[in-house]
Amino acid sequence: MFIFEDEFGFEEELRGKTAAIEAINQIRRGDYTDAVTTLEREFLPQWEDVSDCEAAYKEVMGR
Repeated sequence: MFIFEDEFGFEEELRGKTAAIEAINQIRRGDYTDAVTTLEREFLPQWEDVSDCEAAYKEVMGR
């Protein structure tokens, strides 16, 4: 995920837009689960870290 900051310091707004565009492209490719994961990681703080997401997945899936 690319992080951008404009001259006014609007890093989060641009970063969120990048995640949304990535999710749209994933949906167009048919990667619905990846799109949801992209949005969760970007907009829900508990999923921002990949290792936390993987640990939660393993806990839920019993692996």
